Amino acid sequence: MGAYRIEDGSTIVFNGHGYIVNLRDSSIRQLYPAAPIDNFTFGFGFQLPTPKQAAVAFEVAGDRAATLTETFKGRPPLKGTRLAFRETEVKVAAKDATLAGTVTEPLTPGDRLRDLGRPLRQPRAHRPGLRQAW
Repeated sequence: MGAYRIEDGSTIVFNGHGYIVNLRDSSIRQLYPAAPIDNFTFGFGFQLPTPKQAAVAFEVAGDRAATLTETFKGRPPLKGTRLAFRETEVKVAAKDATLAGTVTEPLTPGDRLRDLGRPLRQPRAHRPGLRQAW
């Protein structure tokens, strides 16, 4: 789990469900275990393991992944470094309930998830015979 800055400038996030989210293009893929340990693959679409689109290999330091290598078919490998965050638990009283959440922010100034500010995919122009896609 965690967020990683890739050397091409993109940011990818891994969650506890085994999903990889690319914040640059808003794509979501499902990770599938591969050998050796700490290696995974993903396909061209969400929960489509084949055909394999890329491999992800984590390099563990201590008890967590510190860096990764992402290798897409036909392209050179890209390195990524885990982003460090501070998490602050917050609670807000609201009438008869208490709302709780977690504020997550980067530890280093200027290391914002700049990809979050980009608009999501824009709809493609409609072409006869094709559905409009986001």
